[in-house]
Amino acid sequence: MLFEILLGRDLPEHYIERMNAQRIHEYGVNTKNFANEKQSKFIYLWDDDALKAFGMLKPLTLTCQGQSQAILGIGNIMAIEKGRGHGKSLMTYMMGYLKERNAVGLGFCDRENSGFYRKCGYTVVEGISARFRYRHAQETGDRERLESVPDVLCSSPEFIAWLQSSNEPIEVDVPFW
Repeated sequence: MLFEILLGRDLPEHYIERMNAQRIHEYGVNTKNFANEKQSKFIYLWDDDALKAFGMLKPLTLTCQGQSQAILGIGNIMAIEKGRGHGKSLMTYMMGYLKERNAVGLGFCDRENSGFYRKCGYTVVEGISARFRYRHAQETGDRERLESVPDVLCSSPEFIAWLQSSNEPIEVDVPFW
């Protein structure tokens, strides 16, 4: 198994096409424009020259309790073949990547996927996602809040504890990833 990390601005067109095709395969439609993710880091898991899984870490600033924190948004996690351990390998690698850099990774997941992320070592909490707000929604026309209330996954139990220590809104400076 081989992991590859590329900045969005360095993604070859065929990588973008492959991610788009996988989103269509999984969701019936592609709602992401990976070509616009110039500053995001994409992590790919390869085995015998075949793509097995991929995910994204998006730089963003989160503001809560009057403090701003630079974190990485975890998103677009996809295993090409389900049930073979590729998703777990990717998420475990991503956790190590975050810890090595003393970085916090935070993402959203549907309740049915929460157990998977817990098994990979992430802290998962319910209910907190309702507090997230996109700061520039009125200016850009993007959604201000998440339509559903998914669980939140995080690489840092301490960071989640800090977010849970108040009921204040949690603002993000990018559209939901």
